[in-house]
Amino acid sequence: MRQFSYYGMTALLLLMMPAAILAQTEVYCPSSNPHGLIVRPGVVEEIPNIGSKAPFWGSNKKRVSTPQKASANEVTVSFNVEYDPNVFNFYQILLIDDNQPYPYSIYDEGDGDYSTSLVPGTYDIVATFSKRPTPYYVILEKVEISEDSSFDINPEMATNHLKVVNYKPDGELMKHGLGYRDSETGEWIHTEDGDVIKTSVNCFVFLKESGRRLGGNNVSFLMDMGNEDDRSLSLMDFHVNDVSDRFLFTQFRMSQSEDLNTFYVNYFSTDNVHAGIIENNPSAYYLDEEVFEFSPDGKKNSYFGFFPFVSVLYDDKPFMALNSGMVTDDHNEKKSDELLLCKTYFNLPWQDNAFKFLVGFSVLDYMTYTEDQWGMLNETDYYMHGALHRIDNGQKEYLPIYNTYGSIAMPFNKIIPMHEGFSYKEDIKTGFYGLSCPINAVLVQNLKYPWSDDIETSWKSNYVGRLGETRQCDGASTMWKMKFNGEEIDDPSSWRPESNGVYDYEIINTNIVVDGLIGKNTTLLHYDLTKEKNTPPTMQMLMFKNKNGYITDKFSTGAEGIMEFSAAVFDYNIDIFYDEEGNPIDATYFYGCNPLNVAVEYSPYGKDDWNSMGIEEIPELFSDQGWGYFYHASLQDVQGEAEKGWFDVRFTMSDEAGNTHVQTVSPAFRIDELVSVGVESVNSEGLSVVGRYGLDGKQMNAPQKGINILHLQNGEVRKAFVR
Repeated sequence: MRQFSYYGMTALLLLMMPAAILAQTEVYCPSSNPHGLIVRPGVVEEIPNIGSKAPFWGSNKKRVSTPQKASANEVTVSFNVEYDPNVFNFYQILLIDDNQPYPYSIYDEGDGDYSTSLVPGTYDIVATFSKRPTPYYVILEKVEISEDSSFDINPEMATNHLKVVNYKPDGELMKHGLGYRDSETGEWIHTEDGDVIKTSVNCFVFLKESGRRLGGNNVSFLMDMGNEDDRSLSLMDFHVNDVSDRFLFTQFRMSQSEDLNTFYVNYFSTDNVHAGIIENNPSAYYLDEEVFEFSPDGKKNSYFGFFPFVSVLYDDKPFMALNSGMVTDDHNEKKSDELLLCKTYFNLPWQDNAFKFLVGFSVLDYMTYTEDQWGMLNETDYYMHGALHRIDNGQKEYLPIYNTYGSIAMPFNKIIPMHEGFSYKEDIKTGFYGLSCPINAVLVQNLKYPWSDDIETSWKSNYVGRLGETRQCDGASTMWKMKFNGEEIDDPSSWRPESNGVYDYEIINTNIVVDGLIGKNTTLLHYDLTKEKNTPPTMQMLMFKNKNGYITDKFSTGAEGIMEFSAAVFDYNIDIFYDEEGNPIDATYFYGCNPLNVAVEYSPYGKDDWNSMGIEEIPELFSDQGWGYFYHASLQDVQGEAEKGWFDVRFTMSDEAGNTHVQTVSPAFRIDELVSVGVESVNSEGLSVVGRYGLDGKQMNAPQKGINILHLQNGEVRKAFVR
């Protein structure tokens, strides 16, 4: 079984994934800004050494959050922290005043100095300990600090024991398998079966009034349970002192079944520190199943797997993203006609007061290895992430917006609203993730700092399929070229311009096969940094539907087909705040949604014989948060003969300053009545079945009881239930 680092995956939703994930291509040029791509707008962010020409300011060594504005009446608060280091670990002390945007943090830096300077006020103080790994929380509520103060804190103050009890869907207690890791070989030795073989646990404390996360710890890959009691994971119970119900104690558990093919995701919470037991409701499990088709690059590699993720919202704002840190895998030969079934039992409240939950799946499509100068092999993983969705009265509702491991990969400070035109429920979903030629929802970020004449420019490709899947797996087959002021740059990734100028990019993705046809997405960007308006437009989503609202890109006639998409110009801006001495102390990054001009053309697949397609903007479906302007088009006037009936679509977008974005999606949609001469035209009814699959993705030779996935003669995919 493969496992990757969990740490860093438990992050705020708006944190962009690191540049090391090559599948989502990031380009930085120039880069005097050490932050590179900054994608936390709308929230004040720590900006130490914000640029090579920016002034630098220091901060108290104990205050690791964003520096607060200097105050002449600050006081000193110190703590006498006592604990046995052979028994306990000490993590941090947080001092939270809801009138201030950031808490004060104190960590153990080995010098015995647990103090900081702060503005007088009323604070909630949270100290986090653990007894390897059981969490212990000591909370001092609403403490008035008006002068220099000192407090005694130790983990023995946490006298209330909250036992977490985890049940399976059948109502029985969930038991862990037993085993140990060989110290010499590193191999996991399995000694006794259980319901699950591995579990990742995350414990958090929240202040309900504001939704602040006050502390937490996690333990990943709990394998060596050691004794019968620990097999129920009692080592991850809570210990806390007496506090009011202002605090919510929560725990997430993600466990993997003994056969490695199924996950269990459980949520526990209480605001009563005298509850004694926190348990899940076994009757509230939801069996979530999603099917992926591997990309062409993925089909060439045998290594694959999947994991579930959970996105947590508080007050409709992104709060955190969680995953198990475990990937199912299979080293057996991956057959090109197989599909991958992802299966997880979610036991979530979906909406718990102000908390809401979105879930999804990520598939490890394939991995590559490169050898460095020392002969070491470096591994790069390529993923396909399914659309975020939630469960509403037993029905899946999808939010098709770009995500990476459950993190919203978009530049907004709250959850992108579910769009009436693009959100959909499971009963109108046809096909699987990975079956379409994606769009490139490329985002260009141009940012000017007041201490520099140059503009920081960068872009990020986000390939998005028709059902809202994010295709990081396209990274290895994405190629790009760059021109600066009309001259081609040999090595764009390391090039830094001397001054602002005109940029031209060509980005080509070839990791696509649709209905047996070689697919390609070509994106051309042009923008001029010497102009005040210098950001090219971007597409956000493309979807095809039939007249009954089912999502499909295959139609018997053009009159049945509808195309819908959204696009806008998203300008990137910054507000910087200074103290009385003129030093930058805070910054707010934000986007503005601006209008654009759009023209759409279609051509028979691969022919470059372009014809205009009429589009209509739907003003009531405009959304300045994440989507932009919404456009609608009918396919009823599409003409011409095409291979297998497939057509390409080209989008030409521009703004008033002349910045442009031209994107070609090939192939995009299919009309059976317009199949090329020599290829038999077919109707949607009476089509022969050319492939039959089970939900596990394996091909069937004959119908079997349950759900059968049918690949029809015209390339359409349907579900059939066999009694």
